[in-house]
Amino acid sequence: MMFSFKCVVRPMSAGRVRGRAAQPPSGAVPAAGRRRLSMPRSNIMNNQTHVLLAVIILGFGVVSSRAGPDTNAVTLVQIDSKDFGDTNSSIKIVEFERNTNTSKLRMTHQKLGSSVGLSMFIMRGFYEVAKARGAEYFINLKEWDDKDGSRIYIAGFTNTKDADVKKEFGAEYDDNNEYGQKRGYMSVSHLKRFLGK
Repeated sequence: MMFSFKCVVRPMSAGRVRGRAAQPPSGAVPAAGRRRLSMPRSNIMNNQTHVLLAVIILGFGVVSSRAGPDTNAVTLVQIDSKDFGDTNSSIKIVEFERNTNTSKLRMTHQKLGSSVGLSMFIMRGFYEVAKARGAEYFINLKEWDDKDGSRIYIAGFTNTKDADVKKEFGAEYDDNNEYGQKRGYMSVSHLKRFLGK
């Protein structure tokens, strides 16, 4: 195509918590007639174990709430050709992974229309993801056929016009596509005139 596009919480083994009854300060003598209040040793151990478990659970809650890949933090985009009034084809594009400035998209089809219509719909998929991400520019960084027959795309997103591909997205991506053509950015603002919304 021309516009060539886990917080792991390991459970801790609960070790034995050893407690001992509180001892009076050295040199202190209980007042005459005062009843000494004491708690059975097993109760002290149980209370200390409960406190320890509460601290561990709260700690896990904080770690879990702050961790997680970008994919889990947002609603991913999916579009269907029938939602755009296309009766000549049946195509779906689903964003299935989102990272800092790239997304992976999967294109599946039951019926393909014209090659021009297919290219436009793929561009629409990138466009919708760019809008959802708040990015002005997008580019097709890589594409291939998956073993299940679908087509996978890695799309790059940026707000920098004509950003250097390798600097912006990583050294694993080339300036030219698999056909030797230079990859080009598409602009959400420009496409909005033709695609709307």
